[in-house]
Formats: sequence, C-alpha cells, structure tokens
Amino acid sequence: MKYAIFFLFIVILASCQSIERTPKPDNLIEEDKMVDILVELSLFDAAKRLNSNRVNVRSIEIHDFIYEKFNVDSTQLANSNAFYAENLKTYEPIFDSVQKRLERLKVELDTLKAIDDRKKDSINELKKDKKK
Repeated sequence: MKYAIFFLFIVILASCQSIERTPKPDNLIEEDKMVDILVELSLFDAAKRLNSNRVNVRSIEIHDFIYEKFNVDSTQLANSNAFYAENLKTYEPIFDSVQKRLERLKVELDTLKAIDDRKKDSINELKKDKKK
C-alpha cells in the first residue's frame, strides 16, 4: 500500500509539470511550401518502397534534394514540422492538401497508363494483322 501511494504521488507530480509548446520559428516554412515538400517526400518514399529497377532513388539523397529544390535547410524543416505538428488545426489542412494532391497525381498517372496501354494494344493488333 505504501508503494502504491508513493507511485500515485509520483504520477501526480509528473502530470503537474507544464508542457512547453514549440514556439513559432522565425523562418517558418509557408503552408503551401510545406505541402509541396510533404508531397515530394511521399513520392520519394513510395518510389523507394516500390524498389523498381527503373527508378533508382537510392542514388538520390532525398533530403539534399528537398533542401535545394525548396531552398530550405534541415533546421528550418525540422522546426517548421515540429511547430505544425503541435498545431493540429493548421497541420490537418496541410495533410488534407497533401492527400488531395497525391490522389490527383494518381488519377493523372492512371489516365496516362490507360492511354499507353491502349497504344500498346493498337500496336499489337497491327502487328497481328501484318502477320496474317
């Protein structure tokens, strides 16, 4: 019983400490740019998991690519991400935008793949007709 009271006392003490929120960084990445960065990171992650021989993402340093393309540095990206992650009302629309953009890209890719498949089918039909 003595240990239970001691444990409860420690838990109460620990729960009373104040939690410091991440302050807004001076060089906070704009929401639109953050969406672009997260989309790129998602695409690279998907390509890496796909492990396709046609896409050699291993030779690309993703973080260096992101820093150069979006003119940000690692600290700026980490601080901005930490700030947005603690502010769900801001981060949720960012992730919604990322999801919508990825869905649009998928539709575009599926459309292009369907067009390519139709072309291949037409070429194969012409080859069959020539052989006859």
